[in-house]
Amino acid sequence: MERERKVKVLLEENAKFIKEKQAEAEAKSKVEQEKQDRIKKFYHQLEESRDLADNLQELTKFLHEFTGATGVYVGKLEHPRLKIEDKDNDKAHINREAPKEIKFIHASPEDH
Repeated sequence: MERERKVKVLLEENAKFIKEKQAEAEAKSKVEQEKQDRIKKFYHQLEESRDLADNLQELTKFLHEFTGATGVYVGKLEHPRLKIEDKDNDKAHINREAPKEIKFIHASPEDH
């Protein structure tokens, strides 16, 4: 009688363990499917885009999420700018003598 009770308890614990593992596997599968859906959506946006520069902010979010980076920044190299006066020409605001600097134009969100 005692042996049958122990066997029954072990069988119930085993069934519970199996259900928990199945639930974990299903949750993991769901998370992976959502991840794949977000990747597909991003690539679809790129395919439909007329100007890829419009997608740079989404690119920073995408890289931040899927690379595990602590931060992602997109910038471009530019010569520093100078103060100008009304009499200056249209190129006077650029200091071509100084080395180029990075001008950041997009960054991953801080809420991640």
